[in-house]
Order: sequence, then C-alpha cells, then structure tokens
Amino acid sequence: MKTLRRTAPLLIAVLSFTALAGCSATSSSSGGRDALERVYPLLSPGECGSLLDQTMGDVRAGVSNDRVDDQIGLLSEACPDEMDVFTGYAASSDLPFEVTCDEISGRTHPDALVMLRQDGHCQDAGAAGAVPAGGWPEGGLGWNEAPAYAGTYQRVCGPLASMRNTADGTFVNVGLDYPDPGRFTFIFWGYQGQSLPATSVLCASGTIYMYEGTTAQMEVGSPDQLEIWN
Repeated sequence: MKTLRRTAPLLIAVLSFTALAGCSATSSSSGGRDALERVYPLLSPGECGSLLDQTMGDVRAGVSNDRVDDQIGLLSEACPDEMDVFTGYAASSDLPFEVTCDEISGRTHPDALVMLRQDGHCQDAGAAGAVPAGGWPEGGLGWNEAPAYAGTYQRVCGPLASMRNTADGTFVNVGLDYPDPGRFTFIFWGYQGQSLPATSVLCASGTIYMYEGTTAQMEVGSPDQLEIWN
C-alpha cells in the first residue's frame, strides 16, 4: 500500500487558512453594507509566482514545518490564482496509482496537473511508465511510489526509459527519462552498461534516497543485481 505523503495535513492546512481568511473579515455598518478587509494585500504576479515556486518545492520535497504553513496561508490570502494550483496538487497527490491524468484534468489546474504527472501521481493512458497488467514482477515497489519510501530498503521496479554511461558509471532511468525530476534512477558506480531491450522492465534492491530532494535513486552494487524482465 502506498505510504501517504502529507496530503491530509496539506488539505487541513488549506481548509484552516480558508477558515481564517473568513474570520479575518471585519464588518462595517457604513452605508448600510458590510465591508470586508483582507489580512494581506494582494501580491504582484511575480511575487505570487515566486511564493508558489518556493511552496511547491518544499511540499514536493516533503518539508513540513511552520514556515511552509505560513507560505500556504499567504498564498490563500494574497495569491488566489496560485492557491488554485497548490490546492489542485494537494487534492490529487495521493490518488490511486491507476488513475490517469485525463481523469482528473477537468477538475485540476493545468499547472498542478503538470507537477502531478512529473511526480508520478497520475499516469497518461498507455504511458510507458504505467503499471503493467498484473502489477510489477514478484510484487516489486513501483518506481513512482519510491519517493514515499526514501531512506528504506526496497525492491523497486519500472520500465526502462534510458541508460546513460559516464566516466563514473552507468545511470539507468526507469519510468521517465533524464532530466525529468520524477524519474527513478538505478546507479552502478564503476561500470559501463550495455544496451537493453527497449521494452524491458527492470527491478533491483537497495536503499532509496532522494537526489536534490526531487529525484529518487538507488545505488546498486553490480550489474548482475539488476533484474531484467521482458
């Protein structure tokens, strides 16, 4: 079962800040009408864009603290369009793996949908990274679920996206290709890889860790530890 990734706390935070926004309004009898005042003035488009980038970077990296909560609150009060992007991501970031991006496109902000697709929270119908019928070989953990298990020892599986040889070793990307941050990478230090069938599904065991907070990776001791399924 997929580990929850702070979706519930995020949604609670959204609801809490929305409630606070309502409570912060003050009433006035001037002119016989109630006047509402914002706690924060609206920010400029550039400021809102920067705030959204910072907030989403923290959320996607799994950061959870008062600073992030304050950023979400400021988005709610001062950046309504950017808040739509955040809530679209938060509401759909823990959907079942089988859900396609098309199924949620009608109710999800386009910018949020891009990030959900990058992070593997939805799949395009027929996409190369989609889970095969019957699941991954011998019950392996899906490549796009790996970030939720960072720091643990797992057997991860995914469809081959690319193999890249460097002076330091071989990087085998599954699910998505480099430079997409949503990819999963098997790393073989000190080895040079040979070509694999394009339709291969690969599995290997090791400890999952996050590169720059966004890309899940695993260092594998030697090529003979890589399982190749066709």
